Amino acid sequence: MPLDGVTSARLEGQGPDPEAALDRSATAQRVLAVLSELPPRQQEVLRLRFQEDLSYREIGAITKCSVGNFGFLIHTGVKHLRQRLSKQAGPSRGEGGQPHA
Repeated sequence: MPLDGVTSARLEGQGPDPEAALDRSATAQRVLAVLSELPPRQQEVLRLRFQEDLSYREIGAITKCSVGNFGFLIHTGVKHLRQRLSKQAGPSRGEGGQPHA
C-alpha cells in the first residue's frame, strides 16, 4: 500500500537520528579509551558509579573503601577524563570563533 505524504513524513520523524547515534557511539569509545588509562582502582569506582549506577553505600560495600577514599577516586578520575577529552576535542571556541585563552 503506498504511503501518502503525511504518513511518510510522520514515519521519517520517528526513531533515533542515525548521525546523533553515531556521535554518541564515537564519544563513548573515546571515553572508554581514556578510562582505560586510569589506574585499575579508579576505573572500578567510575564504572560502578556511572555504568552500574550504584550508590555510594553500594560502592563502599563492594570496594571496602571509605566514602572519602572512593569519592576522591571518582573526583580525580572524572577530572582526568574531562581534561583528556577536552584536549582530544581541540581548543574550545569562544564568541566570534576565537579560541579561549
